Amino acid sequence: MSNYNQSTHYQISLVKDGKILMTSCIFKDFESYNFVMTQLNLPGCQYQVNYMTSVNYMTEFPCNNESATSYETPTNYETATSYETATSYETPTNYETCTGSYGCNGTDICSSSGGGVWSNNLEMLAEAASQQNGLFSDMTLEELNFRGFNGYLLIPPEGNKNFGKSNLHGAIWDNYFKGWCVNEKNLDFFLDNGAMWKLENESIDNIMNDEEIQPKIFDEMIFEDYDDKYLVQSYDNHPNYKDEIYNGGIWSVNGDGWLFPKNMKKFLEDNGAEYEDNSKVVFDNMVYTPSRGRGFKLLPEEDNKFYGLDKFLGKGLWRKTYWFFPSANHNYFTSKGAELLTYQ
Repeated sequence: MSNYNQSTHYQISLVKDGKILMTSCIFKDFESYNFVMTQLNLPGCQYQVNYMTSVNYMTEFPCNNESATSYETPTNYETATSYETATSYETPTNYETCTGSYGCNGTDICSSSGGGVWSNNLEMLAEAASQQNGLFSDMTLEELNFRGFNGYLLIPPEGNKNFGKSNLHGAIWDNYFKGWCVNEKNLDFFLDNGAMWKLENESIDNIMNDEEIQPKIFDEMIFEDYDDKYLVQSYDNHPNYKDEIYNGGIWSVNGDGWLFPKNMKKFLEDNGAEYEDNSKVVFDNMVYTPSRGRGFKLLPEEDNKFYGLDKFLGKGLWRKTYWFFPSANHNYFTSKGAELLTYQ
């Protein structure tokens, strides 16, 4: 029921089925934390669920004798029967509030007077808390940075009753992303009420065990065909950028990357490099023209990564500033991204 570490701060959490349903205030010393835990574990101790009007954020209740100005804290944790509700918080007007008491949804645990529910164990308490905390338990959250919006995206399943609702507790529906755009200030509200972070390419076991994913030597690098070799390219801020030799690759000034033999494709992919098929774009930003009735010329810019390669693609013969292809046709060039040179 508790979670704490060996630092100077402690907190008590109510957990059910692996989910944190509610937490206590932060205790700044072990004695205060231990006193509450002792009271909670006393034989015959009862727990009461009290309901109040729905409010957005009431998370920091005073501990360690810090005074509160708008409500009183119980002086006896075991026998406390009621709390005076805060008067300084305004009821939100931008979302639906419970018509009875906080967390009440018409089930038999809510009394008509809103006086609360008693239980001899924590099971009833957990059930009551889960009614409110599970509002968004079937939804996921992820970061969203799109067209000037920097916040989060709340994604529901298609069968959710609120799917497509224009405004959900202050979050605005976006039909393109099939979810609600959530501002930073509202994030905790959705997390506190059951929304879970969307996990990408990570297993729950790795997260629970706090295992770090080891980086690979070619992470965030791409490679493509470069004549009879592969060209591996990285961002120019990579610590090994322009190194003469990198894990078996030889630096190419023209290619702005490292050249690897064709038999090393599996090695590259197993270590993080991503293959890009350039067969349809290999002649991008080049022009071609018939050469005096026989063959074709293919003309690149001087900064082209393939500039100067002899026997380009096994056919092109380098001639100072262009390749000469003795046998080819128009489709051969256009299908690879080249454009026909026209004179005006």
